[in-house]
Amino acid sequence: LVSPFSGQVQAQGDEPPRPTRERVQLNQVDLSEVETHYGRLADQKGNIGVVVEFKTEPAALVYARSQGLLQGEMTSLTQNQIAQIEEEQESFLRALDRQNIQAQELFRTQKVFNGIWLRLDAKDVAKLRTLPGVKAIHPIIPKTLDHTTSVPLIGAPQLWGGLTNYQGEDIKIGVIDTGIDYIHTNFGGPGSGYATQDFTSITEVGNLFPTLKVVGGYDFVGDDYDAENNPIPVPDPDPMDCNGHGSHVAGTVAGFGVLTDGSTYQESGADTYANLKNLTQQQYIDKFRIGPGVAPKAELYALRVFGCEGSTEVIEQAIEWAMDPNGDNDLSDHLDVINMSLGSSFGSEVDTSAIAANNAALAGVIVVASAGNSGDVFYITGSPAVARNAISVAASLDQGAVVSAFEGVSPAAIVGQHPAVEADFGPQTFDITSPLTTTVPANGCNAITNNLSGKIALIDRGSCTFVTKVKNAQNAGAIGVLVANNVPGFPFAMGGSDPTITIPSMMTTLAVGNTLKANLPATIRLTSVYRDQFTMVDDTLRDMVASFSSRGVGRLTTHLKPDITAVGETVYSTKALSGNEGVSFNGTSMAAPHVAGVMALLRQMHPTWSVAQLKALVMNTATHELYTQASQSGDTYTPTRIGAGRVDVQNAAQSPVIAYNKSDPAQVSVSFGVVPVVETGATIDQVITKTVSIQNTSASPLQYTVSFDPRYQNNPGLTFSLLNATNQSLTNPVTVPANGSVDIQVQVAIDSDALTRARDATISTGARQYYSEGGGYVVLTSTGSDPTLRVPVYIAPRPASNMSLEEGALMLGTPITATLNLTPSGTPVETTDDDSLAYLSEWVGESPDDSWSSGATDAADLKYIGVTTDYPYWDFADSSIYFGIATQGKWDTPNSVEFDIWIDTNGDEVEDYVVFNVNLGFFTGTTDDVQLTVFCPFDGTNVDYDNCDTWYLVNGFDGSINSNLFHNNVMTLLVPPEGIGLSETGDTDFTFYIVSYSRDDSTWVDISDIYYYDVAHPGLYMVDETITGMPVWLDNPTYSTTFDVLFDKRNITQIGSKGLLVFHTHNDDATVEALPWGMIYLPLISK
Repeated sequence: LVSPFSGQVQAQGDEPPRPTRERVQLNQVDLSEVETHYGRLADQKGNIGVVVEFKTEPAALVYARSQGLLQGEMTSLTQNQIAQIEEEQESFLRALDRQNIQAQELFRTQKVFNGIWLRLDAKDVAKLRTLPGVKAIHPIIPKTLDHTTSVPLIGAPQLWGGLTNYQGEDIKIGVIDTGIDYIHTNFGGPGSGYATQDFTSITEVGNLFPTLKVVGGYDFVGDDYDAENNPIPVPDPDPMDCNGHGSHVAGTVAGFGVLTDGSTYQESGADTYANLKNLTQQQYIDKFRIGPGVAPKAELYALRVFGCEGSTEVIEQAIEWAMDPNGDNDLSDHLDVINMSLGSSFGSEVDTSAIAANNAALAGVIVVASAGNSGDVFYITGSPAVARNAISVAASLDQGAVVSAFEGVSPAAIVGQHPAVEADFGPQTFDITSPLTTTVPANGCNAITNNLSGKIALIDRGSCTFVTKVKNAQNAGAIGVLVANNVPGFPFAMGGSDPTITIPSMMTTLAVGNTLKANLPATIRLTSVYRDQFTMVDDTLRDMVASFSSRGVGRLTTHLKPDITAVGETVYSTKALSGNEGVSFNGTSMAAPHVAGVMALLRQMHPTWSVAQLKALVMNTATHELYTQASQSGDTYTPTRIGAGRVDVQNAAQSPVIAYNKSDPAQVSVSFGVVPVVETGATIDQVITKTVSIQNTSASPLQYTVSFDPRYQNNPGLTFSLLNATNQSLTNPVTVPANGSVDIQVQVAIDSDALTRARDATISTGARQYYSEGGGYVVLTSTGSDPTLRVPVYIAPRPASNMSLEEGALMLGTPITATLNLTPSGTPVETTDDDSLAYLSEWVGESPDDSWSSGATDAADLKYIGVTTDYPYWDFADSSIYFGIATQGKWDTPNSVEFDIWIDTNGDEVEDYVVFNVNLGFFTGTTDDVQLTVFCPFDGTNVDYDNCDTWYLVNGFDGSINSNLFHNNVMTLLVPPEGIGLSETGDTDFTFYIVSYSRDDSTWVDISDIYYYDVAHPGLYMVDETITGMPVWLDNPTYSTTFDVLFDKRNITQIGSKGLLVFHTHNDDATVEALPWGMIYLPLISK
């Protein structure tokens, strides 16, 4: 890609055509595969939930450090620590009473996290920070719920039937989820008797819990709990599942298996788990209604944290329980593995769930969590999976799925059953036979013009929501809809909701859709009678990435996530409350339990290994590539989407060697983070190195050929090299001594002016903002027969400028109006597809570095505020107001912060509009990297969201021009004057103030003073009339020899401005220059 600025200037050497600011075109988006929900950060108000973290470290860390002591000493140290924490928490509660702060305690933890969960009025949150022992106040971030062929694909049956027959015996697995249906035959239950059970008690006559499979657990919340609508838990001892998600997950982890007759699979004679490896794929499918889980003999603990529907805020309480199941403060009985198929988008390690997960892992619990179902968005991977000690799992496809079916009736070429899946909306029970016809338009996204009366409509997937397609067909008279997929893959349940839809609909495959179109006219039977009864096998789909799987990396720290990939689409497992039936679900929720089961097998195999060693083992051996297209073709995915690769337990079981990041062994992968590099004039501007340790656990020395496999785009500014421990070029093969280790180094040499912004070939295109990434894999290929190993490597390099203005202040002199010619100087960014930019605005406000804001929330702590306009360069109707905002700290993604600009246009001291930054998901119901400025009317009480609008992208450009929206602390929001009620012949002035929010705080972070501005009478006018047509200049002395700033002292006095703000968006540290007035002689202005 070539910058519209640099390419034209450098190629032509003269003034290029002026580019138009990017106006937003909102098109309907198909959101069916992405399950995230967007809510404004500013929605936190009224009674809210917070977590108070205290200064004393949690007991799990004391327990972890005491490893190697006698058991009695470990227990004593742990119990003493818990006693100290309990007193600290009680002291806080006493202080809370003295301050007369009304708060409801939800629960407290001492082992994996030292904190108390409270609900209280948002206005009282600031008072909590001053109370004794308080370390931090965290928001309570609600977490949402994010296989017959999948288990054999990852090699589990080979491990069941290997030399040692590992099947999960005596391994304790906690499923933190919606509970487990312990009556289902997949868990050894009778498959009947639901009506006789009291699911709030375990003491009734005939109680069935616990069982030989589901040996323990607890319901922390009750059926009616929902963090959003009913957030007060009503716990009970019975963890029965009334949602279905947890039972599905548990079946994948450790279900016994269900035979085709609905009975529990039981070993008999030669028919054993060990011998299942000898079955062909078809024999395996024919044998089981629901295949066995990955670790079929492991014990399950049902830790229920969800009600029958909705979200949860209590998963830390369940992690605490897993650390000490019997509650005696002796942590030696902790569970071996916990699975959390849940999370919240844009996770970070300051999220309390991630802190708890990290601490549990340090104390010996293997923590597996789903990466999230929020799609291809930078930094969107969720908490708790973002915890560096946890194993974060992305989702892929395997070759098989159990789906539903429709019937072809005529002509002969289509007769028989064909794969399909019922939609989530509309009738769920149906059986209709009717002629099939295509629609005009074929995608059904606009009003359908052909008559569909009494017919079933065949509609192509794509371009709009499934609900839109079906509703348009219904309006045209259709009695049913069959949607044909537009890409290879299994059909899935079409998402959405519209109670006015009264006709049934199903999705089928691309291939079936093409066959139907080739054989029209046709008649089909659209029916639900074959629900979950059609086994579909398509080997071409193996090892594609599920489109919903969340992209990394970890927010705030840029550590590499996800860690690994497993099958997570059309996974067939337990259907809760059905007795013996199965159901197909999609999601990283379905991928995580595959890895949890694998970790149970590996824990059984290596009982003395640390959690970090086992994580390295499973990641190193996950060497299966993931592809963008069917038949293992197209581009291969990069570590930020798939981690190490697709899991393979058979490989893991065979490797005696592991490799990991020496400075952060529990992370395993290597991340250099975000690296800004200023051009120095040398061939190489910066060199950085990380160490990888290779550990041999066998009694014999082993040799490996070590290489680097680069991924992402080809970037001539990055050179990766492998060195030995003494910084010499690595000589192969590398010998790893018996029961010893050897270190190698990964070195990155960066040439700033050769860096490019070419897109990672696997990321989606369009208006999205993006940044350059690099890396790949350190690959260890055995010279013998041991499995190949690899370690993911990541870097986010960017060319950085070091620009400033030569003038330290604005010397206005005596004229009332004049033009200042300011001189930029320094080192710019000037690469083939990137140029440094400078955004100029009139400096109206400044805010101190607030003591209550630190770390993550500094990115929302206001520092400087500016405002300017491009009127009258543009007609008033086409002009913009530019609000410049600078903060004390940097955000990694603009999705981490929100700035609400409250505007009073008529001077009645009541706000009339609110302007804020948000991603396109505000309009489409999902989340992405298209960053918009939105303006909405305000009636004095409520924001009128139905009449919000947007004209411009944040900073004014889409991703083809790099304005460095990521990893920055400056942002400019553009809004049309007429969009906030101003007019050229009427009001042109307004007052405004800014309220800022952070994803990492429970309430607002900062509130500015009130400022005044007049679009028709600015104090400073600084539009670049040569290149951009905006108050945005190329921050490069070669092309912008001066920044020309016209001032008017009368307007400066009226506005009360302080000087000039210059945002050097490509600078690393000094991104903001605030130039005050120098000598100024102002006339008296009578207001």
